[in-house]
Amino acid sequence: MVDTAASPPAAHPAPPRPRRGFGGWAWRVSAALLVLLVLVVLVSEAIGWRYLRGPIERQAAQSLGVPVRIDAPFSLHLLRPPQASAGGLWVGAAPGTEVPFLVDARDVRLRWRWSDLRAFRNGEALRLAALEAGSLEAYLRRDKQGRASWLFRTEPPAAEERDAPMPQVDRLRLRQATLHVDDEPLALQLEARARLNEGAAPGAASTQEAASRPATPASAASPSAGPDAMGLWAEARGRYQGMPVRITATSPQVLPSLDDGNPAPLQVTVDAVVGRARLAYDGQVHDPLGARGIEGAFRISGPSLGAVGEALRVTLPTTPPFVLRGQLRKTDPVWHVAVAEATVGRSALRGDFAYDPQPATPRLTGRLEGRRLALEDLAPSVGADGAPSAPPPNTRNGGPRVIPDRAFDLPSLRAMDADVQVALDELDLNTTAVEPLRPLAGRVRLDGGVLRIEALQARTAGGSIEGSTGLDSNAKPPRWTADLRWRGVDLAGWLRGARKDNAEVTARSGAGKLQRERQAARSGDAPVKAYVTGELQGELKLSGAGTSTAQLLGSLDGQARAVVRDGTLSHLVVEAMGIDVAQALGMVIKGDESLPLNCAVVAVEARNGVVTPKVAVFDTTDSTLAVSGQVDLRNELLDLRGNVRPKDFSFLSLRTPLRVTGSFNAPNVGVEPGPIAARVAAGAALAVAVGPLAALLPLLDPGSGAGDGCKALVDQAARGAPEAAKSRP
Repeated sequence: MVDTAASPPAAHPAPPRPRRGFGGWAWRVSAALLVLLVLVVLVSEAIGWRYLRGPIERQAAQSLGVPVRIDAPFSLHLLRPPQASAGGLWVGAAPGTEVPFLVDARDVRLRWRWSDLRAFRNGEALRLAALEAGSLEAYLRRDKQGRASWLFRTEPPAAEERDAPMPQVDRLRLRQATLHVDDEPLALQLEARARLNEGAAPGAASTQEAASRPATPASAASPSAGPDAMGLWAEARGRYQGMPVRITATSPQVLPSLDDGNPAPLQVTVDAVVGRARLAYDGQVHDPLGARGIEGAFRISGPSLGAVGEALRVTLPTTPPFVLRGQLRKTDPVWHVAVAEATVGRSALRGDFAYDPQPATPRLTGRLEGRRLALEDLAPSVGADGAPSAPPPNTRNGGPRVIPDRAFDLPSLRAMDADVQVALDELDLNTTAVEPLRPLAGRVRLDGGVLRIEALQARTAGGSIEGSTGLDSNAKPPRWTADLRWRGVDLAGWLRGARKDNAEVTARSGAGKLQRERQAARSGDAPVKAYVTGELQGELKLSGAGTSTAQLLGSLDGQARAVVRDGTLSHLVVEAMGIDVAQALGMVIKGDESLPLNCAVVAVEARNGVVTPKVAVFDTTDSTLAVSGQVDLRNELLDLRGNVRPKDFSFLSLRTPLRVTGSFNAPNVGVEPGPIAARVAAGAALAVAVGPLAALLPLLDPGSGAGDGCKALVDQAARGAPEAAKSRP
């Protein structure tokens, strides 16, 4: 048996010693690292994270595919307010564009809000609190292949990719910018300066809110307003389509128009000189980067409408100095122009037009209206610039040409198609010989280089003029045609030179008054108020070829015919043309009287620029006047002969034909000396043989009698003549 009493008592176990575990070390390391990180962040924040300049440069260059350089002093702050600044930001241009760089900005500053960055990561537009730069220089170049200095992507985007929303900036300030623009597809080269100061300090209202505030006047951004003036100011000089360009533009607010979510139209004022034209615009631009929407007031002036055509690449005629005012609207891609007032020389016009540059040949449509169109204001467009040209060798008297020989601008006829309705209150024909046409309507069509004036309708002196004319610039040489008809035109009302001072009719007189005056003249119940009266009917069909008015008329072919109904001729004029001294003196003493016309028929034929009267007879109860000869339009020479045959007894009548010869510039009017010499010689012989009184016998004209030659004359002219001549009794 074991003696338990003798055994020593068992000892108590010692308590376990605490051990240092891995968790304690981790906590301490984490805490230390956190403290260290906080210290690094605080130190980095204090020094502005300068060491990140290189990595940011490399990351930006890798993303863009072009060199990027950020110049010192560089500073980045991630705590409130988060911001970054750099002494400069240099971005290279896209490869192959041959410019030194894309952007070189100095003193750059950027501020943002972290909440805006979180929203951007969720797909919203990037919003920046402020973006500022002291200066900026940029080279914007695009070559004929479409390569642009600002297009870094060399491959087209995938179909599922979408354009990123336009960044939004609350505060944008650019003290000075210099832009070098070279766009080969547009033939545009500009050197531009700009300044922009817009928005408010960080935390200010959004661009939508800014858009709702009243706009600051655009003039506040003018150069004289100082660098801190609000708004945009830009000035550019250069060349466009080979023409000198000078542009000044101002805007009170730009940022609201760049808001993708709710863009506001850009209010802009532009004053530009392009070539010889000056353009001013004050209005709105929707989608300014795409320029798809424009709406505002414009004013255009210049030495000629053709100068505007040069600037806008639109075919417009050469004119005297002009001023246009109206409203301009562009709905992509069509331009709409409402011209409220167009003063061109003495012309006063208005109209509504639409210009579509989208087809292969741009197209102009619309309507032209106005109080007056003076033909002289369009004269330079057909070569009538008043500059004398050298006379051809066979022009007599050595004088300058009268018919303009300035070449047409034929290439411009192929630069655009057009379809314009015309409705004018008055067309002034630029001559004191005839009255204007009131009113005039027609349709001007330009299609593939063929110019046509169709459905032409005009009224004057109680009658009408209808027809068409055209110029085909594609023909070799270009060919002109005209087909016109006139009906019921009162000669006394239309021909200003035919009226005496006591005349009571004009082209504005009503048809009833004109008819009563014609009847009074034929009855002889009233004093002579016009040297010629009657109702004119006729037509012409002519054509010519050439590159100037002189060439067209110098190759003129065709026919023209006219008949006067219910007309009269001044007795004094008839006797004077027939050199009937006795009867002419009688008219002077007792007063002129109107001789009723039995008929008045003119039918001329043109062949290769030479116009020959086939029939040109005015038959009265007293005499018959016949005209023969020719008019050479090519050489501008006259050779006409007028012969008056009396029907009654006349005392002291020399009866010799009148001759009109010479050039258009210096015509000669005289009589044929042969018949006069023969009569005088016969009188002298009779005076010697018989006695002094016998010398008067050769000057006595017994007359040819009344006769009845009118029907034959009308029948002769009626061969292919107008219906008015055919229907004459």
